[in-house]
Amino acid sequence: FTDVPAGGDYSAAITLLSDLGVVAGKPDGSFGINDAITRADAACLIARLMTGEQNPPKYNNAPVFSDVVPGSYYESSVGYCAAMGITSGTGNGKFSPSNTITDGEFVAMLTRALGYDTPEHPLQWPMGNIVVAQQKGLLKNVNIEYASDALRGEDAQMLANALFADYDAAAARKNLYQRADDVDQHITIAEEVFNLGRLAFDADYNSNGNSHRAVDFFRTEKKVYNDGKNTYNVAEDCQAHTWVIAGVDAH
Repeated sequence: FTDVPAGGDYSAAITLLSDLGVVAGKPDGSFGINDAITRADAACLIARLMTGEQNPPKYNNAPVFSDVVPGSYYESSVGYCAAMGITSGTGNGKFSPSNTITDGEFVAMLTRALGYDTPEHPLQWPMGNIVVAQQKGLLKNVNIEYASDALRGEDAQMLANALFADYDAAAARKNLYQRADDVDQHITIAEEVFNLGRLAFDADYNSNGNSHRAVDFFRTEKKVYNDGKNTYNVAEDCQAHTWVIAGVDAH
């Protein structure tokens, strides 16, 4: 995207999510990295992240909110978010799709989508959600203010963080989730929804434009990976190491 230079803020997250079809740019070729997002767009982003589908067709024509327009681009996504308990609307049977969403509201939707327990915070809502999001790593590399408008760049970073965070809801459903510190005992959205291997990203991840190749690689079942300098046996190396895509190196 024209406003997302390689190595810039959120560039790795945006490129990865674009490859996966979770985010898209604007007609002028930009991403709108500092643009506020609406509640409708927030529902679309989270629904795509959690289902891997652009518009979950199962949730079309779900008469949940009176102001959700039938046939709109966001209808099925809002239906999904309502059905999953990710949103309950803004009151009086409305969702307010064209209203902007705050950082706090976006974090609340994301933590609910992941199935996290968010006990009430002694200060006020949504502080409990923000505390849990911080603990789970969803706020890595972002600075949010809970009452400020959520911006497209920072939201992309949170969604990318969510890809590789513990996915409590799916793991509990599959009877895999154990409350332990070992990340290998948890399942992630990357694995559950997008069939990606576990990745760990550092600041150099997108410096040489290899995010596309990383996605292509981890979505296949290749047994050997050659980065131009070294050859790695995936079956052996992935047993003992976390893969890191940094420039052209993979460890």
